[in-house]
Amino acid sequence: MRFISAAAVLGLITLGTFTASAVDWPRWRGPDLNGVSPEKGWQTQWPSGGPKQLWKASVGTGFSSFSVSDGRVYTMGNTTNTDWVFCLEAKTGKVVWGHSYPCPLAANNFEGGPCATPTVADGRVYTFSRKGDLFCLDAAKGTVIWSKNLNRELGLEISTAATPSATWYAWT
Repeated sequence: MRFISAAAVLGLITLGTFTASAVDWPRWRGPDLNGVSPEKGWQTQWPSGGPKQLWKASVGTGFSSFSVSDGRVYTMGNTTNTDWVFCLEAKTGKVVWGHSYPCPLAANNFEGGPCATPTVADGRVYTFSRKGDLFCLDAAKGTVIWSKNLNRELGLEISTAATPSATWYAWT
């Protein structure tokens, strides 16, 4: 799961869904927030040997999915205690821009990294970090339009409790 963002982007790219008439997927669970694509003409089976890989990208550790808008893919990851928001060309995988900010990984957060999926609306990209950093970025350039740390502003504390164990116990 360390590179789930890259895998998600790769999965979307390999399906070849990026055409001029493709429907945008601007946020988590898609345009209607139901996880269903309104596009038509999907293949019901992969070709022998699987779909052709067009490109892949390494975006770091995290659990962010991806958003697609206006021919660009937006996702997040963490490298060396720094969160990154990436904007990539959907057809080539070329990095258009990246925005970074300090965000240390924590042992109580599994592998760590971002969990939120960027949301794209009206030429802006909205992101949220595990540490409460909320950003509004210009979708074309990646520049910060505004940012807030909601934990500080609202006086909230981030839990430092250990992640629950995956071990299940049966009691008799």
